[in-house]
Amino acid sequence: MNLWVSVEHPWGSFAMPLDDWIASGPVARPLLRPSSVIDQDTGTIYPVSKIPLRYRNSTWSRWLIRMGLFKNPWPV
Repeated sequence: MNLWVSVEHPWGSFAMPLDDWIASGPVARPLLRPSSVIDQDTGTIYPVSKIPLRYRNSTWSRWLIRMGLFKNPWPV
């Protein structure tokens, strides 16, 4: 599967490969998070739940990281 994440930003949305998102995360924009997952080969759109929880950068995943239940995938 050739999965990409769609990320919404106030200046517009952008997409990047899921592997790149997992490797680098939101970089300098700590509150950015994926809004969907797209299979580039078929055009199928998946929910964010397709991304492992610790890489979603949601309020819930950041809280779980702060509580020590997950290791921070993108330490500063």
